[in-house]
Amino acid sequence: MIKLTNVEQSIVYFFLWRIINLEDDWFEGGIKNLAQKLGRHEKSIANSIKSLESKKMIATSKIKNRVCLKLSLSDDELYSRLAFISDTFCAPISIQDLKEDLENENKRLEEEIKKYDKLLSIQKEEDRIIESVAKQISRKDIEELANRIVVTRTYANINKTLDEIIREELENFRAKMFSKYGNIDVNKPPETKLDGSLIYDNFWLKDKEGVS
Repeated sequence: MIKLTNVEQSIVYFFLWRIINLEDDWFEGGIKNLAQKLGRHEKSIANSIKSLESKKMIATSKIKNRVCLKLSLSDDELYSRLAFISDTFCAPISIQDLKEDLENENKRLEEEIKKYDKLLSIQKEEDRIIESVAKQISRKDIEELANRIVVTRTYANINKTLDEIIREELENFRAKMFSKYGNIDVNKPPETKLDGSLIYDNFWLKDKEGVS
């Protein structure tokens, strides 16, 4: 391991703690701000940064006339130093294994996001169809439903109670409205990604629960 001066050690230690605290991006405070944080003279920090840069332990970059800093240690050097600071980096699992586990987890999360985006897209289309059906149900449609419930009697329902007739007529009305205004046959899902019968069920689910 490369021998460092006290000031150089302080600088490296500062950036190691940034990494532990998930702040592994560029430090944009500049030399002056770093000197204040470490309680060192600005000139001493500037000289130590040049030394660490020559040892390829610190990378520098200028953004808006301010020197930005970041550790540029190899993985072996970085994690061996981190192990002295935090028990987290002393685990028996190798760094490579941890990296692979993290990459696999990221891939799994990406797949979950893709699935969610697909479901969200389908849900939006379902909502659009449901809203379209609801808006197009006319007063005439409602009057026809009321007429069938109150006035019309058939051989099939003559002995049924009013509650039974209402439930049956509502079911027929729902199917009719959805077929009429939603362009979906509730008994035969269309050849799309959307399941017509499922949209229909979602549309009337709460109302069906209230009636039954």
